[in-house]
Amino acid sequence: MLNHNPVRAPLDLKHPRFSREGALFFTRGNRCDCLTRWPHLASFRKYSRPGAEWEPNAKAGNRVLAGFSVPNLYYSLHSGLLCDNEDGQALMPSLLEVGEHWRNHADRAQHACNRLNEQWQSAFEESVPPEDRIIASHFRRNAIAVLRLLTICPESRILAGENAAAFFEMACHFDRFMSDVSLRSEMLRLLRGPQRALFALRGLPASESARRLFRRMPAEEVSSSRLLILGRALAHPRIGRWLPQLKSINAHVAHLLRDPTVWPYLTPQYVSELSQSATGENETGGDPVIYSELRTNVTLALEQLRWFVSVQL
Repeated sequence: MLNHNPVRAPLDLKHPRFSREGALFFTRGNRCDCLTRWPHLASFRKYSRPGAEWEPNAKAGNRVLAGFSVPNLYYSLHSGLLCDNEDGQALMPSLLEVGEHWRNHADRAQHACNRLNEQWQSAFEESVPPEDRIIASHFRRNAIAVLRLLTICPESRILAGENAAAFFEMACHFDRFMSDVSLRSEMLRLLRGPQRALFALRGLPASESARRLFRRMPAEEVSSSRLLILGRALAHPRIGRWLPQLKSINAHVAHLLRDPTVWPYLTPQYVSELSQSATGENETGGDPVIYSELRTNVTLALEQLRWFVSVQL
């Protein structure tokens, strides 16, 4: 399964996002990434150099996912060709309906974007079981690893609901091997064991208090680096006393705690105020504007705290 080579795709001038014989491709610069359909979910990369061959690459799948998951595509006219602003590659005629006439290149670009979305849905999303697709959509990072784990070990769906952080770390651990079917017995062994063992396996704090803290991180904000920051802060004599008491544990809290030099100047009230939305709610409701504003506020607060620390020294 995982040694299945993708169909050949010459790296000549074409649209950077395209599908062929059930495989999806995304070209950026001199590299082309490939992702095959569910249930194989194999991914490969190839560089545009003489003699280059397709190579298995676990991260290529997420690059294809990111390449197709774009809200808008932007084009400009160059020498009569409609070219993607991202990398200058020309729009493939197959993305436009034959015989249609468009008033301007903006209309054609929007139509091409709609065709690409349809291509992604028909070539990939519709092949994934709805339950697995919903679980993977909750994670902003490594969604292909999540799908690979669910494909080989459907029993892990329960863990995804109980502790998104533990589930995510399990997916990342096994994705080093691109989740081969032969790993199923090891997956089940870890799944049936204590969740702390999963965190220890990933080099994260594995205490019961850390497990309970990690469990409170929303799936969409989970990342290994954030869990590591939270675990280190939890072990601090003073921070560890109030960190579990915060109303919300999220990416903004982890961002505030990333620099230990400012820890002496942090209070639970200050962290809570900065990490929650202006309406006082715990979550942003998925609103990217609110999330971006919170991120900006936290970043500015960290810069001010670092300046204050440097002045004190």
